[in-house]
Amino acid sequence: MSHDNAIKDLKAYTKVAAHDLSPADFVAALKGESDRGAIILAATMIDDRLSIALRERMPDINSAEAARIFGVDGLAGTFANRLKLAQALGIIDRGTRKLLELIREMRNACAHSRQIMTFSTPVIRAAFVSTMPDEAEGDVITWPDQKARDIFCPLCGALCDAISGRDGVQELRSLHTMMQYVRERVPQWPSHGISRTILD
Repeated sequence: MSHDNAIKDLKAYTKVAAHDLSPADFVAALKGESDRGAIILAATMIDDRLSIALRERMPDINSAEAARIFGVDGLAGTFANRLKLAQALGIIDRGTRKLLELIREMRNACAHSRQIMTFSTPVIRAAFVSTMPDEAEGDVITWPDQKARDIFCPLCGALCDAISGRDGVQELRSLHTMMQYVRERVPQWPSHGISRTILD
């Protein structure tokens, strides 16, 4: 394979969005990742869903206009800007935006830090604790890394479900047992506009 073809294939591969993966493949990918990789992938799935939800609110734009809006320098060209737009358009509420900003910053820390990043890293653990209800903080702080990770990943899946506005739990079917586990151990699930259907 030539140098140019290898680069072309790599670029095409990176454009496969997380939403294009089957739920089973996505869960398998998370299981095989380090904590750092799982945080980055889970946040990427949320970002992909935001992009889809925003595009659905712009049915009349053509491909050139979409490229301008969603390009690097566009109005919706970054995760941060997509969050602001999604709240402004009523796709997510203020509480959900704040929660997603935490997850976005966790992703950024994992993507750019040259240090080891796990759920025991103080800044990651503090951010994770902040995603939980205040009254659960004392319990959440003591959770082992694996428990924190096992709850963070389906939380991100639940947020994707809420952003997509789906009533079903198709994306989360393989994580349903874990969601039950979360409900049993967290006094109140975060009231950030997440659909309760995933917990029933």
